[in-house]
Parts: sequence; structure tokens; C-alpha cells
Amino acid sequence: MRPAACLRRVWGGRVKTLGVRFWLIVLFWVCLIISAELAVTTAHAESYSPTDVHNWISAYASKYATPDFPYADLVARSERVATCESDHFDVAVINDARRGPMGEVGVFQFVPGPHSIFWLTPSAAAGFDYWDSEANVAGAVWLISRGYGPRNWSCW
Repeated sequence: MRPAACLRRVWGGRVKTLGVRFWLIVLFWVCLIISAELAVTTAHAESYSPTDVHNWISAYASKYATPDFPYADLVARSERVATCESDHFDVAVINDARRGPMGEVGVFQFVPGPHSIFWLTPSAAAGFDYWDSEANVAGAVWLISRGYGPRNWSCW
């Protein structure tokens, strides 16, 4: 909703009180903030569930399993880290509606920025970033399969 539309809705197109200019400015900023919040929370067209995350972990574990880190171990370790990092597969975390205390993003809570460990993964090389829920999982499973897990997640 645009701020001007918000103002019309709240005021009904009429202004009756003293100090109107002040309250209109306050109301404009409140509407602007609400509009920005709505834009952020509706940016992701798709909504994912914990089942999607489990399916992605299974699929990418089968792709990235190695003799040193077989499929069953990779799935178990990835599930354990994801459960802890995503607050037991909280849908808000999965869909990037809630971030960690340091701004961490997604199921595996990657720290954003140019120095994020995510950028070493095949997901990043393919042009995805940690804001993409599936790429977040794929990158984490790859990192775990390559031995980067203990260095990157406290939930190890």
C-alpha cells in the first residue's frame, strides 16, 4: 500500500484537528514504514515448509555424499544442524522472514556479506545466493560433506 493511500484510508480524506501538519507527517512516516515492511515480507513469492527442507537435504546429500561422508551420515548431520540453526524448522526462518541476531539468513543461518562461507559452494558458483532457501540448503550440505561443518556451525 502506498503512503498516500494509507493516509486517505486513515483520515478518510478529511482533516479536522489542530496540529494537522505534524500528525500528517507522523502518519506519513508510519505508513511509509508499514509499506516497506510489507514489501520485504512479500518479496518471496513461494513459501516453503519443513518437508521441503527435508526433501532438499535428502536430494543434495545423495548428490554430495562421499566415501568419507556417506549419504546416511550426511543426511543425519545436515538434519541435526538445520534443526538447531532454524529453530526446529521454523517456517519464518525457512522463508527468510526472520533472521538471526547477527543477520544470519535461511535454514542454515549463513552470515551475509562478501566474506560468507556460502560463496565457496557450487550453489553460489551457479549464480544463487543464500537468500534462496533451496540454495541455502544445497550450499550447507555441500559444505558439511567437504568437512566445513565444525568450523561454521555451533550446532555441530
